[in-house]
Formats: sequence, C-alpha cells, structure tokens
Amino acid sequence: MDPLSKSENIKTLIRVSMFRPVIYCDDSGSMLKDDRQKAQADLVERIARITTRLVPEGEGVELRFINKSADDLSGLDEKGIRERMNELKITPGSYTQIGIGLKEKILKPLVYEPLESKEGLTRPLLVCIITDGYPQNPPTVGPVAGLNREQPETTKNNIDECGEKLDRAEYPRSSVRFLVNQIGKSDKAREFLEDLGNDTRLSDVVHVTTDMLDDKWKELRDNKQHLEEWLLQTLLAPIVNKGPD
Repeated sequence: MDPLSKSENIKTLIRVSMFRPVIYCDDSGSMLKDDRQKAQADLVERIARITTRLVPEGEGVELRFINKSADDLSGLDEKGIRERMNELKITPGSYTQIGIGLKEKILKPLVYEPLESKEGLTRPLLVCIITDGYPQNPPTVGPVAGLNREQPETTKNNIDECGEKLDRAEYPRSSVRFLVNQIGKSDKAREFLEDLGNDTRLSDVVHVTTDMLDDKWKELRDNKQHLEEWLLQTLLAPIVNKGPD
C-alpha cells in the first residue's frame, strides 16, 4: 500500500498541498563529500512527489540552487525534479551565499514581484532550504572580487525583510514559511542554523529541523514507507508550529 494513501497521511497531505513548494538546494563544492549530493537528489525528488500529489497538473515545485541559475526550474513535477537533479554539475570550490540567493532567486520573483502587481500571492509559500554549509564568499581579490558579499546576518535579515513586505501588503507574515534542513555534519553549519532558528524575529515563520537529512536518508532509504512518512511530517512542521493556519 502506498504509505501516503493512509487516511491520516491524506489529511496531512491536504494541509501541505495548500502551500506552493519552493526547494532551495545547496550546490556548493562541499556537497561532493560523502553521499550528500545523492541524498539531496533523492530527498528532493521525494519531496516533489509528496507536495504535488494533490495539486492540479502544472502546479508543480519551484527548484532553485544557491549557485546555479537556470530558466527551467519552475512548475516541476517529480520527473522534472529528477531530471534537473541528475543534470546538476557541482563545481569544486564553489561558495555558499545562502541569503543572497534566497532573496534574488526566490523572494524577489516569487513574493515581491507578485506583491507589487495586481496578481498578489495566489498561494502561501513553503521554502525548503537544504544546506551543508554556512555563508561563505568568494575571495576578495581576482575576477570575482566585485560580487555581493554575504554577511553573517544576511539570511536572517532577508527573511525578516520578507515578513515586513508581507505586512505592508496586508498579508500575514506566515504567508511565506521556511523549513531549514542540514545535510552533512559541519559544526559551523549547525551553529549557523541554530542561530537562524533562535532569532526571535523569525520564530513565527522559520522551522529548523533537528535531524541531519543525509543521516535520516541512510537510515530509512530502504524503507520507502517510513522515509516518505517522515518527510511528510517534516514538511508539516513549519505549517502547524509557525503562525496561523
């Protein structure tokens, strides 16, 4: 039996399906270590399968990467996600500008531009951030020296700015919620995510998972039912624990 077809899971699926899923993946060089890239690809495909199960055709997943930019990462179903993740080429030595990419690739096109137009937000957003690192910048010399610099507070400030813009547009701050997940075992990444989760400005919209995604994937990958039920509950957490439903 498909684990997602159980009555208690259908109720959860309905709640999760109210949100437009946006998956923001880490494609920095450190993802080449261990099985991180493989674990992320499999988990993202399963998240797409879960979040698109009850939505109309064409209402798919938004996929974004910290470093890579592309024009064909919108409205993806499970198959489309699989293809994009299989095509992903990670460059050794690439960096982790999490907050800058979050604003430029997700918040501006998917939140701010609709708020400024007559369209508005047609569905609340659930932004799933997956990272094995912490904010890092390119060198301060050489051909990339002029790029925007990621500061320690950039991610937090950009999430807080999103809430302020929603307030001014008379939307609840919880119209955009953030599920933040660590992959890998970096202590600096853990400290960065703990700091993000402990910021009281963001407590109504940010949920940081306690499980390491790749550890959980290795533990449950041979048991499809338990893995997908765990993922479903993980996706539900920022919806039931943060802000009004």
